[in-house]
Order: sequence, then C-alpha cells, then structure tokens
Amino acid sequence: MQTLAQQWIEEGRKEGKQEGKAEGKIEGRKEGIREGLMAAIELGLELKFGEEALQLMTEISTIDTIETLQKIKASIKTAASPEQLRDFF
Repeated sequence: MQTLAQQWIEEGRKEGKQEGKAEGKIEGRKEGIREGLMAAIELGLELKFGEEALQLMTEISTIDTIETLQKIKASIKTAASPEQLRDFF
C-alpha cells in the first residue's frame, strides 16, 4: 500500500510523462513542417533561378520560424531575382 506522498509522486510522474509526449508530438510536427518547407524552397529556387540560387539555402536554413519560411516559399513565385527574396528574411 502506497502512502499519500507516494501516490502524489506517482501521479506527478504520469502527468509529466503525458505532457512530455504531447510536447514531443507538437515539436515533431513543427520539425516535419519545417523540413517540408525547406525542401519546397530549395526546389523552387532551383527551378526558377537555377543552381546558383541554392547558395541562399545556407542563409535560409538558419531560419526556425515556420511563418517566415512560408513567406519565403510564397515569394519565390513573384520574386524577380534571388536577391529580392532576402527582403523576406
């Protein structure tokens, strides 16, 4: 038979474990979205501007915010040059 303190500790462990799993799933989804955006940006740069534009990927790869990566991806369609894309990051 567990003491009250042991029961609280056990409940705390269970809650912590559940919270950790939930946070891990969220982080995993974010990382998957980020990787997909990076691949889309790389493909878009290469198709529109050629291999030389892929030099921007070094800078873009340091960006962690999904919103910024989405803006960059969307701006590839209208950008006249790779240099114009820098305005978005």
